[in-house]
Amino acid sequence: MDLSGLSDRKTMLFVKGLIENEGEWLLVRRSETAPRRALEWDFPGGEADDHDNPVAEVQREVQEETGLAVSNIELKYATTRSIADRKVIFLFYTMQSDDRDVELSYEHDQSTWVSAQELPQLNTFELHQEAVRFIFDITL
Repeated sequence: MDLSGLSDRKTMLFVKGLIENEGEWLLVRRSETAPRRALEWDFPGGEADDHDNPVAEVQREVQEETGLAVSNIELKYATTRSIADRKVIFLFYTMQSDDRDVELSYEHDQSTWVSAQELPQLNTFELHQEAVRFIFDITL
């Protein structure tokens, strides 16, 4: 996906990693001090600094937030939103990790591995539920 030319601050890019290990998927809980959605379950990821290489960005975010190395990265869902005067692009990638030992960053205070069916019960952010329903063909 060519996202070059998005470096103007009118367009923001966010990447999220849905990490699978042994048939379960990783969620991390945002810390109490998180500026948005404190104490909510989330997928690792964040705002991409390099719009030209979103795959490298999601790998970097996952490594920073979980300490996990990942492979088999595939873009599974993309959507856009208009927020204030900005266009915001969200990319959701599935990936695999051979490791379940999560080393959380300061941004998160808990992690858990759950089935795909449990994801929408814990990660209640509407945009993420939309992605989960599409990726896993789950009806809520």
